[in-house]
Amino acid sequence: MSTFNQHSTTLLKRAIDKGITSPAELANLMGQAAVESMNFHRVNESMMYSSADRALSQIKGLGSRHTREEVDAALATRDPETIANLLYDTHPTLGNREPGDGWRFHGRGVIQLTGRSNYEKFGRLVGVDLVEHPHLASEPDVSADVAIAYWKERCRDIDPTDVRAATKAINGGSNGYAERVAAVNQWSTVITPELVEGIRNQTIGTEDLMAMNASHHAPASSTLREGARGDRVRELQTQLHDLGYALRPDGAYGNATRLAVMAFQQNHDLVVDGIAGVRTLDQATTAHETLMQNRGPYVSAPDRPDGNVTRQTSTHDMFEALCRSGAEGDVDALCRVGRIYGETLDGQTWLLQGERSNQQALTDSLPVQPAAEQAPTQVAEQSAPAMAL
Repeated sequence: MSTFNQHSTTLLKRAIDKGITSPAELANLMGQAAVESMNFHRVNESMMYSSADRALSQIKGLGSRHTREEVDAALATRDPETIANLLYDTHPTLGNREPGDGWRFHGRGVIQLTGRSNYEKFGRLVGVDLVEHPHLASEPDVSADVAIAYWKERCRDIDPTDVRAATKAINGGSNGYAERVAAVNQWSTVITPELVEGIRNQTIGTEDLMAMNASHHAPASSTLREGARGDRVRELQTQLHDLGYALRPDGAYGNATRLAVMAFQQNHDLVVDGIAGVRTLDQATTAHETLMQNRGPYVSAPDRPDGNVTRQTSTHDMFEALCRSGAEGDVDALCRVGRIYGETLDGQTWLLQGERSNQQALTDSLPVQPAAEQAPTQVAEQSAPAMAL
């Protein structure tokens, strides 16, 4: 679905301002960027690969730099920073030369700019020091300028209206080609010569573009329901799994996925029908992004002999996160914070104490037997070792 939000509106307006005025080329640019950024809602790479095999198949040269076991171990942490550093720290074509560059220069912006070399190059082209301030690559204005510069460079020797050629130029292959075609076609119905002219002469502004959302309905392909299969289903399942719903990401929208979607819809005041439409998908993406970007503050313990820093969750900050989640009525956040706390030493101690208290309470609640009834049991117990001789 063609969606106008801050990122998509900024990209379209700045592209026109910078001389891209062909509706067909604009639709191709917007469609490609929409797929790269989950319809302009994800401007920070999520790192949430469903399996080591999937990561190995999508990240060029990963298998030559790390074993499958190493990839599995990184993915098991569910920590974006750990995963990004494993995936990209020594990537041969990204120019990442310092420890931590994988996370520092992970995919950002609507075009998912990745790697120190690209941050240096395109930061210079748009006049922003992205090496010193990499987070700026996800800001709407900078993200749009980088995407346009990237587009102009990668597409200068091809027909910029050719979806297949642009997909190869932008993504390096044919990954998600069918989805890109659908996105470009959808944007083609929105970006008309009249719209381009209106933006150029400033008779159509940001509020006008935002208002267009209400008049455009999502096509059937934007909705996921029972029976659907593929990467989009797997991504939704991964989001729901990370948010605390009992679900195994397998790419197949079955009954378990339907029930998880219904539970998510119930918790977010959506229509509870088990069908993942645009609003459900957008809410799941937003909730997951918030979760991944706010995994809880940490306290440092630089006590390891190898010089690395051990990251331990701060109990104080976890308590604050619980209070904040409860005040906001965010069920997903409460579940997630509780799970993270349960993995800490304090949390495990608290759970053990709670289990012991429950067992003691159960014991105390049992009726006390008269002494006469206890005697045979005591005799039997005392004679047991003798019988075993």
